[in-house]
Amino acid sequence: MSIDERFSFITQGDTRYQVLKFDPETGEPYDWDEAATAALVQETEFFQNPPSPPQEPPVPVPAEIQMWQAKTILLRAGLLSQIEQAVKASGNPEIEIAFEYAPNVVRRSSLVTAVATAAGLDDATIDNLFIEGAKIK
Repeated sequence: MSIDERFSFITQGDTRYQVLKFDPETGEPYDWDEAATAALVQETEFFQNPPSPPQEPPVPVPAEIQMWQAKTILLRAGLLSQIEQAVKASGNPEIEIAFEYAPNVVRRSSLVTAVATAAGLDDATIDNLFIEGAKIK
């Protein structure tokens, strides 16, 4: 018996269900009518609570990006001047030097924490900036 011969289709409204015509253990045909089977199928847990579609895995936040990528994504997000002002307002010459000359920006660095806090950026925003910045090639 081919696979197609073992199944029947029931249409209820806009939904089409595929059901077995034969008992898989005995091979005996099921004694069913279309309406009763459709009602039975719709009462099963699968149709009452269909499985959720698979969710996309979260995008990992890069541990670091290049400074040019960071400044470019800040520019695109309209945050570059705000961050530059926060760097100057910090009064910390090491932060100013790092922002000007560091080749990379480390996500969990004191530079990022200090400047982001001064600019009022939350962790989710910073993570998103790092994710989007890493995409710039």
